[in-house]
Amino acid sequence: MPSLPTVTSDIPRDLRQYIERVRENIDGVGLDELITARKLIAAGLAQYTGGSLTSPTGTTSYATPPSPLNLDAAGALLNIIVTWDKAVYNGHAYTEIWASTQTAAQAAANPVQYPDLGEAELVGMAPGSVWVHSLGGGASRWYWARFVNVEGQVGPFNLVDGTRGDTATDPAYLIGLLSNQISEGELASALTARINLIDGGEALAGSVAARMATIQGQVNTLLNLPTWSSTNTYAIGDQVVHDGFLYAALAASTNVTPTATATEWNQIGEYATIGAAVAAHTNQISTLQTADTNQVTATTTLAAQLRGDYVGSDLTLLSQGLIFEERTARSDANTTLAQSIDTVSTFVNTKTRTFYQANAPTGTAEQPLNVGDMWINTAVTYADDYIAGDYVIQSNRMYRYDGTSWLEAMDFGFADWFSAIRTEKTSRITDDTALAQQITSLVSYTNGHLSTINETLTTTTSDLSAEATKITNLTATVGSNDDTLTAAVLAEQGARVSQDEAIAEDIVLVQATLGDDITAAVLVETEARVTKDGSIEAKNTVKIDVAGHVSGYGLISTNNTGTPTAEFGIRADSFWVAPPAISSSTTPTTNLYPGYVWRDTSAALAENHVTKYYNGSSFGTTPQNLPFIVRTSPIVINGETVEPGVYIESAWIANGTITNAKIGNAAIDNAKIANLNAAKITAGFLDADRIEAGTVTATMIDSRGLSIKDANGDVILSAGIPLNIANIAGLGTLAAFSEISLSDISAVGALASLDAVREEDLVSGLAGKIDGKLESFFQASTDDPGADWTGDTRTLHLGDIWWKTDLNTMHRYKYADSLYSWEQITDEKATNAFANAATAQDTADGKRRVFVDEPVPPYDRGDLWDRGPTTGIYRCDTAKLVDGAFVGSDWTVVADLTGNNTAGSITDQGALATLSAVAYANLESGLAGQLDGKVETFFDLVANDPSTDWADTATKNLHLGDLWWQTDANTLRRYRYNGTAYEWQQITDQKAIDAFDNAADAQDTADGKRRVFITTPTGPYDIGDLWDRGSTLGLWRANAAIAADGTWASSHWQVAADTTGDNTSAGFEGQGALATLNEIAYGSLATTLAELIDGKVEQHYGTTDPQGAWTTDAIKTEHLGDLWYHTTDKALYVYQQGDDPVTVGAVEFAYWIKVEDQAAIDAADAASDAQDTADGKRRVFTTTPVAPYDVGDLWDRGSGAGGGIWRAGTAKTDTQAYAFTDWQVVADATFSGTAAGITGQGDFATLDEITSGNISTYIAAGAIGNAYIGNVIQSGNYVADTSGWKIDKTGGMEMNNATFRGVIDVGGTSGSRLVIKSDRIEVYDGNTLRVRLGNLSP
Repeated sequence: MPSLPTVTSDIPRDLRQYIERVRENIDGVGLDELITARKLIAAGLAQYTGGSLTSPTGTTSYATPPSPLNLDAAGALLNIIVTWDKAVYNGHAYTEIWASTQTAAQAAANPVQYPDLGEAELVGMAPGSVWVHSLGGGASRWYWARFVNVEGQVGPFNLVDGTRGDTATDPAYLIGLLSNQISEGELASALTARINLIDGGEALAGSVAARMATIQGQVNTLLNLPTWSSTNTYAIGDQVVHDGFLYAALAASTNVTPTATATEWNQIGEYATIGAAVAAHTNQISTLQTADTNQVTATTTLAAQLRGDYVGSDLTLLSQGLIFEERTARSDANTTLAQSIDTVSTFVNTKTRTFYQANAPTGTAEQPLNVGDMWINTAVTYADDYIAGDYVIQSNRMYRYDGTSWLEAMDFGFADWFSAIRTEKTSRITDDTALAQQITSLVSYTNGHLSTINETLTTTTSDLSAEATKITNLTATVGSNDDTLTAAVLAEQGARVSQDEAIAEDIVLVQATLGDDITAAVLVETEARVTKDGSIEAKNTVKIDVAGHVSGYGLISTNNTGTPTAEFGIRADSFWVAPPAISSSTTPTTNLYPGYVWRDTSAALAENHVTKYYNGSSFGTTPQNLPFIVRTSPIVINGETVEPGVYIESAWIANGTITNAKIGNAAIDNAKIANLNAAKITAGFLDADRIEAGTVTATMIDSRGLSIKDANGDVILSAGIPLNIANIAGLGTLAAFSEISLSDISAVGALASLDAVREEDLVSGLAGKIDGKLESFFQASTDDPGADWTGDTRTLHLGDIWWKTDLNTMHRYKYADSLYSWEQITDEKATNAFANAATAQDTADGKRRVFVDEPVPPYDRGDLWDRGPTTGIYRCDTAKLVDGAFVGSDWTVVADLTGNNTAGSITDQGALATLSAVAYANLESGLAGQLDGKVETFFDLVANDPSTDWADTATKNLHLGDLWWQTDANTLRRYRYNGTAYEWQQITDQKAIDAFDNAADAQDTADGKRRVFITTPTGPYDIGDLWDRGSTLGLWRANAAIAADGTWASSHWQVAADTTGDNTSAGFEGQGALATLNEIAYGSLATTLAELIDGKVEQHYGTTDPQGAWTTDAIKTEHLGDLWYHTTDKALYVYQQGDDPVTVGAVEFAYWIKVEDQAAIDAADAASDAQDTADGKRRVFTTTPVAPYDVGDLWDRGSGAGGGIWRAGTAKTDTQAYAFTDWQVVADATFSGTAAGITGQGDFATLDEITSGNISTYIAAGAIGNAYIGNVIQSGNYVADTSGWKIDKTGGMEMNNATFRGVIDVGGTSGSRLVIKSDRIEVYDGNTLRVRLGNLSP
């Protein structure tokens, strides 16, 4: 409201004093300020609806909700507990909790994506600062929160990124998944079924019962052979004893006496018992031991050939059978030796000749040797280090002829079918050693399929040790090359006693292989060891290796330190304990318990046997939960991921320590809790007797959810319920009054008895602003806008402006002396403005709304809200329809007057120069009348009345003054109230009609109206839209259209009505030099502003001075602030305006100043390494970068948090959009010179040198002369027992799939040792070779 002018005319003194007092009261400030209706509405103490001023629903001013802080989502077993800091603003009502889930596509993305705020949904509301989300087990959610005040105004969300919370998967469910998976697995099935060979009867081939029966029969045969009887009938093979001799029947006979000459009987020995045979054998050996050398050798060879259809003369090509037998006995003064070698072999369809002889075949002229011929060496050969008395280690070796010589081979390709049995037995006694050995080999070969059995039995004794070993090797091979399938069983048993220790060991290796790479193996090792010094160790291990996946278990017990220790370990993905399985053909009925396992064997066939489980009442096929399961690696079962951990169905724990616990339901006899957050107590009732707090203060109580009850349990005070005065002592007599009448109050003013403030109770200035808006009318003097205003309607129009278009005069609607009238305004500036506005007004829409009170929908993007001289002007960003609700976040500040503006220091400027927005009090009375908020203009057919949907009086009042151009009738109408009804009044002013006719031709047919911008336009806008640039620049019309994402350009706009009067802008007094400019030129800017006008400086790299190409001062001005890094001198310069003090005799406009800051030099040097060599320079942005930019460009983000120097890691062309992720920090400027303060850097950042005490890093590539490793060196992919390699400082080494070349010496290069070569394994006792495996040639 404008101030009252001072009365200068000559009037009586007493009247002057009265008028001065009135003016002082009206113009009062502070506590004496006049309270107007507009101020009451702005303060929330009144509201204007339905043409009258009424009390608001509430009289308290509430704050805009802030963002919640410290949102946390803690997962329990079945619930996620969401907490946040308590709201501390005035008027808080509740908190909204929003949540979202992660989609399958987001989870499967690489990298993993997470839900954003746009996907969230409202899931709950809480009055306090805790909310519980009940989801069940195994659930995940991302949460956001925002506050809402009691007026329904919502605040911003806490963060853009959600806060994740997870509930634990129900352990019972996981145990069920694991139990089912285990029960259906091969291992559980294998452990459930009975062992067939143990369980089977004598009729089951290979069963224990069958084998025991066979052995028992053989024993009975040997020990209980019957005496021959003449009355018995004997079959072939029957054995009897007669006259002290053993006989076997060769033919069926009765009453044929067994004799040495009888053809029906074969005399097989003169010993009636096994003991007699052994005694006789011992005597035979004794006779071989004489003082002189005595040797007996017997060799027998039997061979047979089958000609079949063969008609040639080469007998070696026939099917062959061979029996070779060699027996040797030798004795001398120091040694006794007995040896037996037997070979039985058959060949079918041989492809080459085969020689059986002691010497290498040489062939003849008639029968020369051919490639592929085979030779079985029947000579006895000895080891390289053979000494007299050693046992034979080579005999009957196989060789193949390669065309020039015989090569040792184990190849059965010379025949389609081959089989052989070879047995070698040796017994040797020397003066200090006794040896007994038996080697048996069985081989069969058929068309590439090979099977072998090798068994070696050895016993040795000496003065120092005794040893017994048994080695059995079974192999079977089918196929060849990569398709070869091989199965092998290696069993080694040994017992050895020396002077220092005793060792017993049993090793069994079972292995199956496909080709060279795929192997499955099981190794079982058992060892017991005792040393003379008292060390004791026993261990048993089982290890399984499937294609490099190693697992197993082991038990070891030692007593090396005097204290026995035992250790049991398991290496497996899963370890579980299950009840034993009971096999029975009938249903068990006793000793049952939940989980009892019964193998139903009632079916005849074993494959039809069924495993069943007892569930507490009956047996079924559904597996029951196992009591104990350990997972060492994650597994997915039925889509559910089961994490590593220990899963227990039921546990009894006497004493436990838990760092973090998620408990679904707890029954606790006694709990001692050191710290309990009261915000997390959501129980419905808490007994005060259970609270033992020293003090409960008001700050600990959230009264929004507080209820206080009396001793009877009745609520006497609750949040939102007034306190009954009956519960308050010491109140005065007025406390019980429902109202206070005027008679109870003294010195009451005239307004005290009124129910509402009437227009006659207001001063005219206040009345003119009662409706929160002013309307402007542009029409002829004969068309009075107020002609139809009656009653309260006239009050709504107080302050309205009427520009009489035929007289070019301006009038304001007022109330004075009980009369409403149009008062002429003579202010020249106001009349000039309205004269120009009348000529070129916005005929499409009429105007923009300008609200001076809290806006009420409808409102559109671009509407303004003048919030007064201390808050500023706000612009609407979100449009609302007439039925929408006002929300504060729909509006953003565009002119903030709360700051400490310093524009007032400019000389000779007007009073408006220091304002950020024009307030109502700054307007002349005539201009003030135009601020009605808005007038809407409609372009539509006569049949489409815009007011059809304006159902209530309030809505209709909002549209008073709106214009409707009837496009089919070319008629202009204005919406008004005629005193009895609302109507569209026809406007006959020809200028207005012509203007609307032109506007209709260019209107935006999508919405039927034109936009009017009062600030710099932003997209979208269309041709014909208007831009009101104020009283000095006038109205401008758009000559080009852009979309919402388009870029504004001044060239899109041209002047439509210049309101500067005579177009001589410079004629205005007191204005600055910029007043005559239509745009700011580069030269009009201060130096510091000019340097930043394009938002960037350029950075140049090279040895040539870049300013050589800048030929004018204008061009040099554009480059002020540029950087030049001299790549040879490693120097950095900045381009600054001024005369170079170094040069003499010349005056420069600008020159290069050397930068001494080492951090900046280092950054430039780093950028130089990655610069775009195509243009030899780098861009340096000082504001948010705009494409194009290249890899290596820099962005100086300042010295604040998140600042520093950032480098582009991704290039963008001028057609692409900027993205923050294109940039990465290279120099953090938030710390001044303290390298240790930079976030995320390694320990080396502050070191001057790397020493042995701080080395802990990776060397990507390098050459090291000598390296000293403190503890461990290992590969990057090393995982114990799984992959990679590792060598520790003790010499321990672990390799996976290692390849060794050369020779490996275990135990040293001389003396007792194990030597591994590419083709053999050798064991030395001292320097004497004792064992050689593999290639046995010297």
